[in-house]
Amino acid sequence: MKRLFILFIFISSLIIAQVPSNVSDTVKAVSLKEFKVPSDKNIVLQDVLSASFAGTLLDANGSVVRESSNGVQIPSADELVKLTRGGRGTTVQYSLLETIPNPGTYYMKIDINFRSETGSRSATAYYMVIVDYPTIAAPLEFSDSYLFTEQLKFSFATIEYGDPTLYTFDVQDASGSSIESGEGPIVDMATAFSQEKNVDRSIRVVGMYNGQEFQFKNPVDGTVQSSTWEFLLKAPQMSMFHVWIDPDNNPNNAENSIFYLNDKAMLLYVALMQPNAKGAYIAVGPKIRGLQVQSTSPIITGGRPIESDPFSFIQLDVDNDYVENIMESPGSEFVQLTITFTDQFNRRHTQSLEAYVIN
Repeated sequence: MKRLFILFIFISSLIIAQVPSNVSDTVKAVSLKEFKVPSDKNIVLQDVLSASFAGTLLDANGSVVRESSNGVQIPSADELVKLTRGGRGTTVQYSLLETIPNPGTYYMKIDINFRSETGSRSATAYYMVIVDYPTIAAPLEFSDSYLFTEQLKFSFATIEYGDPTLYTFDVQDASGSSIESGEGPIVDMATAFSQEKNVDRSIRVVGMYNGQEFQFKNPVDGTVQSSTWEFLLKAPQMSMFHVWIDPDNNPNNAENSIFYLNDKAMLLYVALMQPNAKGAYIAVGPKIRGLQVQSTSPIITGGRPIESDPFSFIQLDVDNDYVENIMESPGSEFVQLTITFTDQFNRRHTQSLEAYVIN
């Protein structure tokens, strides 16, 4: 008995859900964009006294997805009553407006019931609906990561989604909180890429059309991509420019840096600088915190930061009394420096320098 019951359900489902064998037309559409059924004409009835229409969206197997109630009747039901009060029928046109979020093959079933001057009739029309992905207007190419303050602006407009007011976007930080949102398909990452709190974190961009995320085709290779993007924001590497020798990179080479005490030698140029993926250098003046300058010679007593952009500076302090009264003149002295500080991204930097200083 149980097997017969299951078989009955299976056969019943086959009877109820059947792929339409005869379709009146094929409608091509894209996901999330409203389309019309029939696509280039209307269902036309003549000599009509009264009429009713019912639309049902079916999936590729003929199963019901949902009712479709956004129909357009000309004249409307109320107007039809007025026009046919004398007993003479009139022409009635009907179409459906529909939006489907997911690509695939569907069927639109339209049940028609009407009364004409010659009697009552009913009919059912089927339309195949092929829903595809929209195509991005300009192919998008991104790097996995970007540098702090780097410029990135892009458009996620598609060829088929023609209403710019229906595009919206939301730029989110690593916690999912919104950094910036806006209307239109053009996204400028300047705000997100210039916030120090976002460094070493992922930034997510969600593009939407008509309030929904969507998938689209790349016109170059046909791949399907999503309207969400993630970028890792990085801080550029620290670079220091000076006339001193860096013993970590140039060991046993201090004799090549011999200079007189002067303002130029005592000023160190500091930048956070690094080429991006396209080879363009991004430079940011570091915010120097907790500066410490240790010297093996009493010539240098310390240092102080001078913050600027795109370079900051470290001004080395000289003990002029020592230079003028104690240091041999003429003479030279070997000086080794260890400079440490923390930047605005809480990264600690240590730089060793050495040179022969001539008096």
